Amino acid sequence: MIKKILFLFLIVLLVNCQAQELSQMRISGKPEPMPGELIGREVMDVNGAVCAGIIVTTDLSGFSFTSGNNIVKVNSNPGKYFVFLSPGERYLQIYCTGFEPLKIILNEINIQLHSGEVWQIRVTGNKKSDRMPIIVSAGVDGALINIDGYEKGTDKTQWVSPGKHKLVITKTGYKTVASEIEVTEKNILFNFTLEKIRPVKFTIKTEPDRAKVFINGTERGESDYQSFEIPGRYSLKLSKPGFLEQTKEIEIQETGANEFTFELNKNRGGLIFNVQPDDAVIKLDGELVPGREIELAPKTYDLEIFRSGYLSVNEKIVIRRGETVTKVYKLFKSSVLLTIETYPASASVSINGQDYTGQKTIELAQGSYIIEVEKDGYKKQETDVTLELNKPVVKKIKLEPRIGSLQFTVKPINAGVELYRNGEMADKWTGANMINLLVGDYKIITRLNDYNDERNITITEAEETKVDVILNNNVIVSPKNGNEKTPFYVESFAGVLVKKNRTWNWLTTGLTVVSGAASAYYYTDYKSNYNKYVPANVQLTARNLKTDAKAGADIFNIAVSITATALVTSLILWIAN
Repeated sequence: MIKKILFLFLIVLLVNCQAQELSQMRISGKPEPMPGELIGREVMDVNGAVCAGIIVTTDLSGFSFTSGNNIVKVNSNPGKYFVFLSPGERYLQIYCTGFEPLKIILNEINIQLHSGEVWQIRVTGNKKSDRMPIIVSAGVDGALINIDGYEKGTDKTQWVSPGKHKLVITKTGYKTVASEIEVTEKNILFNFTLEKIRPVKFTIKTEPDRAKVFINGTERGESDYQSFEIPGRYSLKLSKPGFLEQTKEIEIQETGANEFTFELNKNRGGLIFNVQPDDAVIKLDGELVPGREIELAPKTYDLEIFRSGYLSVNEKIVIRRGETVTKVYKLFKSSVLLTIETYPASASVSINGQDYTGQKTIELAQGSYIIEVEKDGYKKQETDVTLELNKPVVKKIKLEPRIGSLQFTVKPINAGVELYRNGEMADKWTGANMINLLVGDYKIITRLNDYNDERNITITEAEETKVDVILNNNVIVSPKNGNEKTPFYVESFAGVLVKKNRTWNWLTTGLTVVSGAASAYYYTDYKSNYNKYVPANVQLTARNLKTDAKAGADIFNIAVSITATALVTSLILWIAN
Protein backbone atom coordinates (compact mmCIF):
# COMPACT_ATOMS: atom_id res chain seq x y z
CA MET A 1 0.00 0.00 0.00
CA ILE A 2 2.84 2.29 0.88
CA LYS A 3 4.59 1.51 -2.43
CA LYS A 4 1.44 2.29 -4.40
CA ILE A 5 1.03 5.61 -2.66
CA LEU A 6 4.68 6.42 -3.32
CA PHE A 7 4.26 5.52 -7.04
CA LEU A 8 1.28 7.83 -7.39
CA PHE A 9 3.17 10.60 -5.64
CA LEU A 10 6.04 10.30 -8.07
CA ILE A 11 3.67 10.43 -11.05
CA VAL A 12 2.00 13.56 -9.71
CA LEU A 13 5.37 15.12 -9.07
CA LEU A 14 6.49 14.23 -12.62
CA VAL A 15 3.36 15.71 -14.09
CA ASN A 16 3.72 18.90 -12.17
CA CYS A 17 7.33 19.24 -13.23
CA GLN A 18 6.66 18.49 -16.87
CA ALA A 19 3.60 20.67 -16.97
CA GLN A 20 5.74 23.53 -15.78
CA GLU A 21 8.86 22.90 -17.91
CA LEU A 22 7.97 21.02 -21.16
CA SER A 23 7.51 22.98 -24.39
CA GLN A 24 5.28 21.95 -27.26
CA MET A 25 6.36 20.90 -30.78
CA ARG A 26 4.23 21.80 -33.78
CA ILE A 27 4.10 21.40 -37.60
CA SER A 28 5.17 24.48 -39.51
CA GLY A 29 3.57 24.98 -42.93
CA LYS A 30 1.83 22.39 -45.08
CA PRO A 31 3.07 18.87 -45.89
CA GLU A 32 4.53 18.52 -49.37
CA PRO A 33 4.79 15.44 -51.64
CA MET A 34 8.36 14.77 -52.81
CA PRO A 35 8.14 13.07 -56.25
CA GLY A 36 11.89 13.47 -56.73
CA GLU A 37 12.66 11.27 -53.73
CA LEU A 38 12.72 7.54 -54.50
CA ILE A 39 12.56 4.55 -52.19
CA GLY A 40 14.28 1.43 -53.46
CA ARG A 41 12.31 -1.78 -53.77
CA GLU A 42 14.70 -3.43 -51.35
CA VAL A 43 13.39 -1.27 -48.48
CA MET A 44 10.39 -3.26 -47.25
CA ASP A 45 8.36 -3.59 -44.07
CA VAL A 46 7.73 -6.83 -42.18
CA ASN A 47 4.87 -7.68 -44.57
CA GLY A 48 7.14 -7.47 -47.62
CA ALA A 49 5.63 -4.20 -48.87
CA VAL A 50 7.87 -1.44 -50.26
CA CYS A 51 8.03 1.33 -47.64
CA ALA A 52 6.66 4.87 -47.77
CA GLY A 53 8.63 7.73 -46.28
CA ILE A 54 8.29 11.01 -44.38
CA ILE A 55 11.16 13.50 -44.35
CA VAL A 56 11.06 15.56 -41.14
CA THR A 57 13.05 18.81 -41.27
CA THR A 58 13.54 20.76 -38.04
CA ASP A 59 15.55 23.37 -36.20
CA LEU A 60 15.52 21.08 -33.17
CA SER A 61 17.76 18.11 -32.44
CA GLY A 62 17.63 14.72 -30.79
CA PHE A 63 14.43 13.44 -32.44
CA SER A 64 13.18 9.88 -32.00
CA PHE A 65 10.07 8.33 -33.50
CA THR A 66 7.33 5.74 -33.00
CA SER A 67 4.36 4.73 -35.14
CA GLY A 68 1.37 2.41 -35.07
CA ASN A 69 3.05 -0.31 -37.18
CA ASN A 70 6.55 0.39 -35.90
CA ILE A 71 9.25 2.39 -37.62
CA VAL A 72 11.12 0.44 -40.32
CA LYS A 73 14.23 2.60 -40.13
CA VAL A 74 15.40 6.22 -39.80
CA ASN A 75 18.20 7.97 -41.73
CA SER A 76 19.34 10.83 -39.48
CA ASN A 77 21.18 13.95 -40.61
CA PRO A 78 21.49 17.34 -38.88
CA GLY A 79 18.15 19.07 -39.20
CA LYS A 80 16.69 16.28 -41.40
CA TYR A 81 15.28 12.86 -40.59
CA PHE A 82 14.15 10.36 -43.28
CA VAL A 83 11.63 8.07 -41.58
CA PHE A 84 10.66 4.84 -43.40
CA LEU A 85 7.12 3.63 -42.60
CA SER A 86 4.72 0.92 -43.70
CA PRO A 87 2.24 1.90 -46.45
CA GLY A 88 -1.05 2.89 -44.87
CA GLU A 89 0.52 3.98 -41.57
CA ARG A 90 -1.97 6.08 -39.57
CA TYR A 91 0.23 8.19 -37.30
CA LEU A 92 3.80 9.27 -36.53
CA GLN A 93 4.84 10.30 -32.99
CA ILE A 94 7.93 12.47 -32.48
CA TYR A 95 9.92 12.72 -29.24
CA CYS A 96 12.39 15.45 -28.33
CA THR A 97 14.07 16.23 -24.99
CA GLY A 98 12.41 19.17 -23.27
CA PHE A 99 9.29 18.93 -25.44
CA GLU A 100 5.98 17.21 -25.16
CA PRO A 101 5.72 14.30 -27.63
CA LEU A 102 4.06 15.33 -30.92
CA LYS A 103 1.58 12.76 -32.28
CA ILE A 104 0.75 13.46 -35.92
CA ILE A 105 -2.45 11.82 -37.23
CA LEU A 106 -1.47 11.62 -40.88
CA ASN A 107 -4.91 11.76 -42.49
CA GLU A 108 -5.63 14.92 -40.46
CA ILE A 109 -2.88 16.68 -42.39
CA ASN A 110 -3.92 15.04 -45.71
CA ILE A 111 -1.07 12.54 -45.91
CA GLN A 112 -1.93 9.14 -47.41
CA LEU A 113 1.11 6.89 -47.44
CA HIS A 114 1.57 4.58 -50.47
CA SER A 115 4.47 2.31 -51.35
CA GLY A 116 7.42 4.22 -52.75
CA GLU A 117 5.92 7.70 -52.01
CA VAL A 118 7.66 10.33 -49.89
CA TRP A 119 6.24 13.36 -48.03
CA GLN A 120 8.03 16.17 -46.24
CA ILE A 121 6.94 18.05 -43.12
CA ARG A 122 8.67 20.71 -40.99
CA VAL A 123 8.54 20.50 -37.20
CA THR A 124 9.55 23.28 -34.82
CA GLY A 125 8.95 24.04 -31.12
CA ASN A 126 8.50 27.40 -29.49
CA LYS A 127 5.33 27.10 -27.41
CA LYS A 128 4.85 25.94 -23.88
CA SER A 129 2.57 22.92 -23.67
CA ASP A 130 -0.50 23.16 -21.46
CA ARG A 131 -1.04 19.41 -21.76
CA MET A 132 -0.18 16.86 -19.14
CA PRO A 133 0.33 13.11 -19.10
CA ILE A 134 -2.40 10.80 -17.91
CA ILE A 135 -2.41 7.05 -17.38
CA VAL A 136 -5.26 4.96 -18.79
CA SER A 137 -5.41 1.35 -17.62
CA ALA A 138 -7.87 -1.08 -19.27
CA GLY A 139 -6.93 -4.14 -17.28
CA VAL A 140 -5.69 -5.94 -20.44
CA ASP A 141 -2.81 -5.29 -22.78
CA GLY A 142 -3.35 -4.02 -26.30
CA ALA A 143 -6.55 -2.06 -25.68
CA LEU A 144 -7.06 0.79 -28.18
CA ILE A 145 -7.55 4.23 -26.60
CA ASN A 146 -9.63 6.91 -28.26
CA ILE A 147 -9.78 10.39 -26.76
CA ASP A 148 -12.21 12.97 -28.05
CA GLY A 149 -12.72 10.95 -31.25
CA TYR A 150 -9.00 10.57 -31.99
CA GLU A 151 -7.32 7.21 -31.84
CA LYS A 152 -4.30 7.44 -29.55
CA GLY A 153 -2.96 3.91 -29.88
CA THR A 154 -2.40 1.40 -27.11
CA ASP A 155 0.06 3.35 -24.92
CA LYS A 156 -1.20 3.71 -21.38
CA THR A 157 0.40 7.16 -21.06
CA GLN A 158 -1.44 9.83 -23.02
CA TRP A 159 -1.03 13.61 -23.14
CA VAL A 160 -4.13 15.72 -22.85
CA SER A 161 -5.03 19.22 -21.75
CA PRO A 162 -6.71 19.72 -18.40
CA GLY A 163 -10.49 19.45 -18.53
CA LYS A 164 -13.17 17.03 -19.56
CA HIS A 165 -12.59 14.46 -22.34
CA LYS A 166 -14.52 11.60 -23.94
CA LEU A 167 -12.64 8.34 -23.51
CA VAL A 168 -13.40 5.14 -25.47
CA ILE A 169 -11.45 1.92 -24.88
CA THR A 170 -11.87 -1.00 -27.29
CA LYS A 171 -10.38 -4.42 -27.75
CA THR A 172 -11.58 -7.31 -29.84
CA GLY A 173 -13.34 -9.84 -27.68
CA TYR A 174 -14.17 -7.35 -24.97
CA LYS A 175 -17.02 -4.98 -24.30
CA THR A 176 -16.28 -1.41 -25.27
CA VAL A 177 -15.86 1.10 -22.45
CA ALA A 178 -17.03 4.67 -23.07
CA SER A 179 -16.61 7.23 -20.34
CA GLU A 180 -16.16 10.93 -19.74
CA ILE A 181 -13.08 11.79 -17.73
CA GLU A 182 -11.97 15.03 -16.16
CA VAL A 183 -8.25 15.68 -16.10
CA THR A 184 -6.71 17.85 -13.41
CA GLU A 185 -3.31 18.03 -11.86
CA LYS A 186 -4.57 15.71 -9.17
CA ASN A 187 -6.70 13.45 -11.38
CA ILE A 188 -4.43 11.77 -13.95
CA LEU A 189 -4.93 8.05 -13.28
CA PHE A 190 -7.92 6.33 -14.87
CA ASN A 191 -8.48 2.63 -14.28
CA PHE A 192 -11.04 0.50 -16.17
CA THR A 193 -11.67 -3.22 -16.46
CA LEU A 194 -12.75 -4.49 -19.87
CA GLU A 195 -15.29 -7.27 -19.70
CA LYS A 196 -14.69 -10.23 -21.99
CA ILE A 197 -17.61 -11.12 -24.23
CA ARG A 198 -18.72 -14.39 -25.82
CA PRO A 199 -18.76 -15.02 -29.64
CA VAL A 200 -22.06 -14.35 -31.42
CA LYS A 201 -23.51 -15.74 -34.63
CA PHE A 202 -23.23 -13.79 -37.85
CA THR A 203 -24.27 -14.50 -41.48
CA ILE A 204 -22.80 -13.37 -44.79
CA LYS A 205 -25.08 -13.59 -47.85
CA THR A 206 -24.39 -12.62 -51.45
CA GLU A 207 -26.34 -12.36 -54.65
CA PRO A 208 -25.34 -14.44 -56.53
CA ASP A 209 -24.12 -16.94 -53.99
CA ARG A 210 -20.97 -19.10 -53.85
CA ALA A 211 -18.66 -16.11 -53.44
CA LYS A 212 -15.50 -16.73 -51.43
CA VAL A 213 -15.60 -15.09 -48.00
CA PHE A 214 -12.41 -13.65 -46.44
CA ILE A 215 -12.48 -12.24 -42.88
CA ASN A 216 -9.48 -10.23 -41.79
CA GLY A 217 -7.61 -11.67 -44.77
CA THR A 218 -8.34 -15.32 -44.01
CA GLU A 219 -10.53 -17.37 -46.36
CA ARG A 220 -13.43 -18.77 -44.37
CA GLY A 221 -15.67 -20.41 -46.97
CA GLU A 222 -18.32 -19.53 -49.56
CA SER A 223 -21.53 -17.57 -49.27
CA ASP A 224 -24.03 -18.00 -47.89
CA TYR A 225 -21.67 -18.24 -44.92
CA GLN A 226 -22.52 -18.46 -41.21
CA SER A 227 -20.18 -18.68 -38.20
CA PHE A 228 -19.39 -17.21 -34.77
CA GLU A 229 -17.11 -14.32 -33.85
CA ILE A 230 -16.76 -12.09 -30.85
CA PRO A 231 -18.39 -8.70 -31.38
CA GLY A 232 -16.22 -6.12 -33.04
CA ARG A 233 -15.18 -4.71 -36.39
CA TYR A 234 -13.88 -7.00 -39.11
CA SER A 235 -12.52 -6.62 -42.60
CA LEU A 236 -14.64 -8.59 -45.09
CA LYS A 237 -13.65 -9.45 -48.63
CA LEU A 238 -15.94 -11.18 -51.18
CA SER A 239 -14.58 -12.71 -54.36
CA LYS A 240 -16.29 -14.54 -57.23
CA PRO A 241 -15.04 -15.12 -60.80
CA GLY A 242 -16.73 -12.77 -63.24
CA PHE A 243 -17.73 -10.29 -60.53
CA LEU A 244 -16.08 -7.29 -58.95
CA GLU A 245 -14.25 -8.02 -55.72
CA GLN A 246 -15.80 -6.24 -52.72
CA THR A 247 -14.01 -5.21 -49.54
CA LYS A 248 -16.12 -3.98 -46.65
CA GLU A 249 -15.81 -3.37 -42.92
CA ILE A 250 -18.53 -5.04 -40.92
CA GLU A 251 -19.31 -4.65 -37.25
CA ILE A 252 -20.53 -7.70 -35.40
CA GLN A 253 -22.59 -6.57 -32.44
CA GLU A 254 -23.39 -8.30 -29.18
CA THR A 255 -27.10 -8.26 -29.94
CA GLY A 256 -29.14 -8.35 -33.12
CA ALA A 257 -29.28 -10.58 -36.21
CA ASN A 258 -25.76 -9.69 -37.47
CA GLU A 259 -26.84 -10.63 -40.98
CA PHE A 260 -24.93 -8.96 -43.80
CA THR A 261 -26.19 -9.14 -47.41
CA PHE A 262 -24.23 -7.95 -50.44
CA GLU A 263 -25.10 -7.74 -54.13
CA LEU A 264 -22.12 -8.56 -56.31
CA ASN A 265 -21.61 -6.50 -59.43
CA LYS A 266 -20.63 -8.27 -62.59
CA ASN A 267 -17.12 -7.64 -63.73
CA ARG A 268 -18.37 -8.23 -67.23
CA GLY A 269 -19.25 -6.51 -70.45
CA GLY A 270 -21.50 -7.87 -73.19
CA LEU A 271 -20.54 -8.54 -76.79
CA ILE A 272 -22.96 -9.35 -79.61
CA PHE A 273 -21.73 -10.43 -83.04
CA ASN A 274 -23.57 -10.07 -86.34
CA VAL A 275 -21.32 -11.74 -88.91
CA GLN A 276 -21.86 -12.64 -92.54
CA PRO A 277 -21.44 -15.35 -93.71
CA ASP A 278 -23.08 -17.10 -90.78
CA ASP A 279 -20.54 -19.93 -90.60
CA ALA A 280 -17.52 -17.65 -90.21
CA VAL A 281 -15.17 -18.59 -87.34
CA ILE A 282 -14.70 -16.04 -84.51
CA LYS A 283 -11.76 -16.06 -82.10
CA LEU A 284 -10.88 -13.76 -79.18
CA ASP A 285 -7.27 -13.88 -77.96
CA GLY A 286 -6.89 -17.06 -80.02
CA GLU A 287 -9.81 -18.84 -78.30
CA LEU A 288 -12.85 -20.00 -80.27
CA VAL A 289 -16.01 -18.00 -79.48
CA PRO A 290 -18.84 -20.52 -78.96
CA GLY A 291 -21.79 -18.23 -79.67
CA ARG A 292 -22.82 -14.87 -81.01
CA GLU A 293 -23.77 -13.32 -77.64
CA ILE A 294 -21.18 -13.58 -74.87
CA GLU A 295 -20.05 -11.94 -71.62
CA LEU A 296 -16.41 -11.03 -71.15
CA ALA A 297 -14.15 -9.59 -68.47
CA PRO A 298 -13.33 -5.93 -69.12
CA LYS A 299 -10.13 -5.61 -71.15
CA THR A 300 -8.82 -5.29 -74.70
CA TYR A 301 -9.10 -8.42 -76.85
CA ASP A 302 -7.54 -9.48 -80.15
CA LEU A 303 -10.43 -10.31 -82.49
CA GLU A 304 -10.08 -12.60 -85.51
CA ILE A 305 -12.90 -13.55 -87.90
CA PHE A 306 -12.19 -15.81 -90.87
CA ARG A 307 -13.68 -18.25 -93.37
CA SER A 308 -12.22 -20.11 -96.31
CA GLY A 309 -12.59 -18.10 -99.51
CA TYR A 310 -13.04 -14.78 -97.67
CA LEU A 311 -10.79 -12.02 -96.42
CA SER A 312 -10.26 -12.30 -92.66
CA VAL A 313 -10.84 -9.54 -90.09
CA ASN A 314 -8.17 -8.79 -87.46
CA GLU A 315 -8.65 -5.96 -84.97
CA LYS A 316 -8.66 -5.07 -81.29
CA ILE A 317 -11.91 -4.75 -79.38
CA VAL A 318 -12.37 -3.08 -75.98
CA ILE A 319 -14.86 -4.51 -73.47
CA ARG A 320 -15.96 -2.20 -70.65
CA ARG A 321 -17.69 -3.24 -67.48
CA GLY A 322 -21.45 -2.91 -67.62
CA GLU A 323 -21.55 -2.11 -71.35
CA THR A 324 -22.84 -4.29 -74.19
CA VAL A 325 -21.27 -3.79 -77.60
CA THR A 326 -22.80 -4.95 -80.89
CA LYS A 327 -20.29 -5.56 -83.69
CA VAL A 328 -21.38 -6.06 -87.31
CA TYR A 329 -18.98 -7.62 -89.82
CA LYS A 330 -19.43 -8.62 -93.45
CA LEU A 331 -16.56 -10.65 -94.84
CA PHE A 332 -15.61 -10.00 -98.43
CA LYS A 333 -14.73 -12.83 -100.75
CA SER A 334 -11.05 -13.26 -101.35
CA SER A 335 -11.81 -14.52 -104.88
CA VAL A 336 -12.01 -12.47 -108.07
CA LEU A 337 -14.49 -13.00 -110.92
CA LEU A 338 -12.83 -13.84 -114.23
CA THR A 339 -15.03 -13.93 -117.34
CA ILE A 340 -13.59 -15.60 -120.46
CA GLU A 341 -15.25 -15.16 -123.86
CA THR A 342 -13.75 -17.27 -126.64
CA TYR A 343 -14.19 -17.42 -130.41
CA PRO A 344 -15.10 -19.97 -131.38
CA ALA A 345 -17.30 -20.42 -128.30
CA SER A 346 -16.65 -24.18 -128.24
CA ALA A 347 -12.91 -23.77 -127.72
CA SER A 348 -11.43 -25.58 -124.72
CA VAL A 349 -10.11 -23.40 -121.87
CA SER A 350 -7.57 -24.24 -119.16
CA ILE A 351 -6.18 -22.00 -116.39
CA ASN A 352 -2.85 -22.97 -114.90
CA GLY A 353 -3.39 -26.44 -116.32
CA GLN A 354 -6.89 -26.95 -114.88
CA ASP A 355 -9.75 -27.45 -117.31
CA TYR A 356 -12.49 -24.77 -117.24
CA THR A 357 -14.07 -25.55 -120.62
CA GLY A 358 -17.71 -24.49 -120.72
CA GLN A 359 -17.41 -22.14 -117.71
CA LYS A 360 -17.80 -18.57 -118.77
CA THR A 361 -17.47 -16.90 -115.33
CA ILE A 362 -14.93 -18.34 -112.87
CA GLU A 363 -14.08 -17.43 -109.25
CA LEU A 364 -10.36 -17.46 -108.53
CA ALA A 365 -8.12 -16.26 -105.72
CA GLN A 366 -6.15 -13.11 -106.37
CA GLY A 367 -2.87 -13.73 -108.15
CA SER A 368 -1.36 -14.37 -111.57
CA TYR A 369 -2.61 -17.02 -114.01
CA ILE A 370 -1.91 -18.44 -117.48
CA ILE A 371 -4.98 -18.97 -119.67
CA GLU A 372 -4.70 -21.50 -122.53
CA VAL A 373 -7.36 -21.63 -125.26
CA GLU A 374 -7.32 -24.16 -128.09
CA LYS A 375 -9.53 -25.85 -130.64
CA ASP A 376 -8.91 -28.26 -133.46
CA GLY A 377 -8.20 -26.28 -136.62
CA TYR A 378 -7.07 -23.16 -134.75
CA LYS A 379 -3.79 -21.90 -133.43
CA LYS A 380 -3.43 -22.41 -129.65
CA GLN A 381 -3.31 -19.15 -127.70
CA GLU A 382 -1.84 -18.42 -124.26
CA THR A 383 -2.35 -15.21 -122.29
CA ASP A 384 -1.39 -13.99 -118.81
CA VAL A 385 -3.83 -12.38 -116.41
CA THR A 386 -3.34 -10.86 -112.94
CA LEU A 387 -6.37 -10.80 -110.65
CA GLU A 388 -6.76 -8.18 -107.92
CA LEU A 389 -9.39 -8.04 -105.20
CA ASN A 390 -12.60 -6.21 -106.04
CA LYS A 391 -11.54 -5.89 -109.69
CA PRO A 392 -13.47 -8.32 -111.95
CA VAL A 393 -11.71 -9.14 -115.23
CA VAL A 394 -13.19 -9.92 -118.66
CA LYS A 395 -10.90 -11.60 -121.21
CA LYS A 396 -12.00 -11.92 -124.86
CA ILE A 397 -9.86 -14.40 -126.74
CA LYS A 398 -10.25 -14.95 -130.50
CA LEU A 399 -8.36 -17.90 -131.94
CA GLU A 400 -6.62 -17.56 -135.27
CA PRO A 401 -7.74 -20.33 -137.65
CA ARG A 402 -5.24 -22.63 -139.37
CA ILE A 403 -6.32 -22.55 -143.02
CA GLY A 404 -5.71 -24.79 -146.04
CA SER A 405 -7.62 -24.96 -149.33
CA LEU A 406 -9.61 -27.55 -151.29
CA GLN A 407 -9.85 -27.67 -155.09
CA PHE A 408 -12.68 -29.99 -156.00
CA THR A 409 -13.96 -31.18 -159.38
CA VAL A 410 -16.66 -33.71 -160.21
CA LYS A 411 -18.15 -35.32 -163.27
CA PRO A 412 -20.96 -35.10 -164.02
CA ILE A 413 -20.90 -31.44 -162.96
CA ASN A 414 -24.43 -31.57 -161.62
CA ALA A 415 -23.46 -33.97 -158.81
CA GLY A 416 -24.19 -32.74 -155.28
CA VAL A 417 -21.35 -32.55 -152.74
CA GLU A 418 -21.50 -32.60 -148.91
CA LEU A 419 -18.48 -31.85 -146.72
CA TYR A 420 -18.36 -33.25 -143.16
CA ARG A 421 -16.04 -32.46 -140.23
CA ASN A 422 -16.18 -34.40 -136.96
CA GLY A 423 -19.51 -35.92 -137.96
CA GLU A 424 -21.15 -32.54 -138.65
CA MET A 425 -21.83 -30.99 -142.03
CA ALA A 426 -19.38 -28.19 -142.66
CA ASP A 427 -20.52 -27.15 -146.17
CA LYS A 428 -22.32 -28.32 -149.32
CA TRP A 429 -22.39 -27.33 -152.98
CA THR A 430 -22.97 -28.60 -156.55
CA GLY A 431 -20.23 -29.26 -159.10
CA ALA A 432 -16.70 -27.93 -158.78
CA ASN A 433 -15.60 -25.69 -155.92
CA MET A 434 -12.54 -23.89 -154.55
CA ILE A 435 -12.86 -23.34 -150.77
CA ASN A 436 -10.68 -22.40 -147.81
CA LEU A 437 -11.04 -24.79 -144.87
CA LEU A 438 -9.74 -25.24 -141.36
CA VAL A 439 -6.99 -27.81 -141.23
CA GLY A 440 -8.02 -31.29 -140.22
CA ASP A 441 -9.77 -34.42 -141.48
CA TYR A 442 -12.93 -34.26 -143.58
CA LYS A 443 -15.27 -36.61 -145.40
CA ILE A 444 -16.60 -35.74 -148.87
CA ILE A 445 -19.77 -37.42 -150.11
CA THR A 446 -20.66 -36.94 -153.78
CA ARG A 447 -24.12 -38.01 -154.96
CA LEU A 448 -26.02 -38.30 -158.24
CA ASN A 449 -29.15 -40.43 -158.72
CA ASP A 450 -28.57 -43.78 -157.00
CA TYR A 451 -24.79 -43.58 -156.95
CA ASN A 452 -22.44 -41.86 -154.55
CA ASP A 453 -18.78 -41.48 -153.82
CA GLU A 454 -17.34 -41.21 -150.27
CA ARG A 455 -13.77 -40.39 -149.48
CA ASN A 456 -11.71 -38.98 -146.58
CA ILE A 457 -9.35 -36.08 -147.09
CA THR A 458 -6.95 -34.13 -144.89
CA ILE A 459 -6.56 -30.37 -145.20
CA THR A 460 -3.04 -29.17 -144.37
CA GLU A 461 -2.20 -25.64 -143.28
CA ALA A 462 -1.16 -23.33 -146.14
CA GLU A 463 -1.48 -26.17 -148.70
CA GLU A 464 -3.97 -26.90 -151.50
CA THR A 465 -5.64 -30.30 -151.58
CA LYS A 466 -7.02 -31.44 -154.96
CA VAL A 467 -9.86 -33.90 -155.30
CA ASP A 468 -11.32 -35.15 -158.64
CA VAL A 469 -14.43 -37.31 -158.57
CA ILE A 470 -15.99 -39.14 -161.55
CA LEU A 471 -19.43 -40.66 -161.12
CA ASN A 472 -21.04 -43.13 -163.58
CA ASN A 473 -18.43 -42.68 -166.33
CA ASN A 474 -17.79 -46.44 -166.54
CA VAL A 475 -16.60 -48.74 -169.33
CA ILE A 476 -18.16 -51.77 -170.98
CA VAL A 477 -16.28 -54.05 -173.42
CA SER A 478 -18.46 -56.23 -175.64
CA PRO A 479 -17.76 -58.64 -178.53
CA LYS A 480 -18.09 -57.32 -182.01
CA ASN A 481 -17.19 -59.33 -185.14
CA GLY A 482 -15.59 -62.16 -183.27
CA ASN A 483 -12.47 -61.11 -181.38
CA GLU A 484 -12.75 -57.41 -182.13
CA LYS A 485 -12.98 -55.23 -179.00
CA THR A 486 -14.57 -51.76 -179.08
CA PRO A 487 -14.52 -49.70 -175.86
CA PHE A 488 -17.25 -47.12 -175.24
CA TYR A 489 -19.00 -45.25 -172.36
CA VAL A 490 -22.41 -46.00 -170.93
CA GLU A 491 -24.42 -43.89 -168.51
CA SER A 492 -24.76 -46.52 -165.83
CA PHE A 493 -21.97 -48.78 -164.74
CA ALA A 494 -22.31 -52.51 -164.11
CA GLY A 495 -18.77 -53.59 -164.74
CA VAL A 496 -16.40 -54.58 -167.54
CA LEU A 497 -17.33 -57.57 -169.64
CA VAL A 498 -14.35 -59.49 -170.99
CA LYS A 499 -14.01 -62.70 -172.93
CA LYS A 500 -11.46 -65.37 -172.29
CA ASN A 501 -11.48 -68.88 -173.70
CA ARG A 502 -14.92 -68.18 -175.18
CA THR A 503 -16.31 -67.45 -171.67
CA TRP A 504 -17.67 -63.98 -170.76
CA ASN A 505 -16.83 -62.55 -167.32
CA TRP A 506 -17.81 -59.34 -165.54
CA LEU A 507 -14.88 -57.46 -163.99
CA THR A 508 -16.36 -55.18 -161.34
CA THR A 509 -14.59 -52.41 -159.48
CA GLY A 510 -12.68 -53.99 -156.65
CA LEU A 511 -14.40 -57.39 -157.00
CA THR A 512 -13.41 -60.58 -158.74
CA VAL A 513 -16.04 -62.51 -160.69
CA VAL A 514 -15.43 -66.22 -160.68
CA SER A 515 -16.46 -68.29 -163.72
CA GLY A 516 -15.46 -71.88 -163.54
CA ALA A 517 -11.83 -72.28 -162.67
CA ALA A 518 -10.86 -68.93 -164.16
CA SER A 519 -10.94 -65.53 -162.51
CA ALA A 520 -10.13 -62.02 -163.62
CA TYR A 521 -9.51 -58.77 -161.79
CA TYR A 522 -10.06 -55.18 -162.85
CA TYR A 523 -8.71 -51.96 -161.32
CA THR A 524 -9.63 -48.31 -161.86
CA ASP A 525 -7.73 -45.32 -160.55
CA TYR A 526 -10.81 -43.32 -159.63
CA LYS A 527 -12.35 -43.81 -156.23
CA SER A 528 -15.71 -45.42 -155.74
CA ASN A 529 -17.66 -47.00 -152.91
CA TYR A 530 -15.81 -50.26 -153.64
CA ASN A 531 -12.36 -48.79 -153.26
CA LYS A 532 -11.48 -50.91 -150.24
CA TYR A 533 -11.13 -53.92 -152.54
CA VAL A 534 -8.44 -52.62 -154.93
CA PRO A 535 -5.17 -54.48 -154.32
CA ALA A 536 -4.73 -55.00 -158.05
CA ASN A 537 -1.52 -55.64 -160.00
CA VAL A 538 -2.86 -54.39 -163.33
CA GLN A 539 -3.51 -50.65 -163.54
CA LEU A 540 -5.99 -49.85 -166.29
CA THR A 541 -7.97 -46.65 -166.36
CA ALA A 542 -11.37 -46.16 -167.81
CA ARG A 543 -9.99 -43.35 -169.91
CA ASN A 544 -7.35 -45.71 -171.30
CA LEU A 545 -10.06 -48.18 -172.28
CA LYS A 546 -11.86 -45.49 -174.20
CA THR A 547 -8.93 -44.14 -176.15
CA ASP A 548 -6.49 -47.00 -176.38
CA ALA A 549 -7.44 -50.21 -178.15
CA LYS A 550 -4.29 -51.90 -176.98
CA ALA A 551 -5.17 -51.12 -173.35
CA GLY A 552 -8.52 -52.80 -173.90
CA ALA A 553 -6.84 -55.84 -175.39
CA ASP A 554 -4.70 -56.15 -172.28
CA ILE A 555 -7.74 -57.23 -170.30
CA PHE A 556 -7.54 -60.60 -172.08
CA ASN A 557 -4.07 -61.12 -170.68
CA ILE A 558 -4.99 -60.78 -166.97
CA ALA A 559 -3.60 -63.72 -165.12
CA VAL A 560 -6.23 -66.29 -164.24
CA SER A 561 -4.40 -67.40 -161.13
CA ILE A 562 -5.48 -64.38 -158.97
CA THR A 563 -7.61 -65.61 -156.09
CA ALA A 564 -11.06 -64.10 -155.76
CA THR A 565 -11.31 -61.58 -152.90
CA ALA A 566 -15.09 -61.23 -152.71
CA LEU A 567 -18.31 -62.44 -154.20
CA VAL A 568 -20.54 -60.26 -156.35
CA THR A 569 -23.78 -60.96 -154.58
CA SER A 570 -24.44 -57.25 -154.34
CA LEU A 571 -23.38 -56.43 -157.88
CA ILE A 572 -25.96 -54.75 -160.06
CA LEU A 573 -25.59 -56.34 -163.47
CA TRP A 574 -26.51 -54.33 -166.41
CA ILE A 575 -25.42 -54.96 -170.05
CA ALA A 576 -25.39 -52.12 -172.46
CA ASN A 577 -27.00 -52.74 -175.79
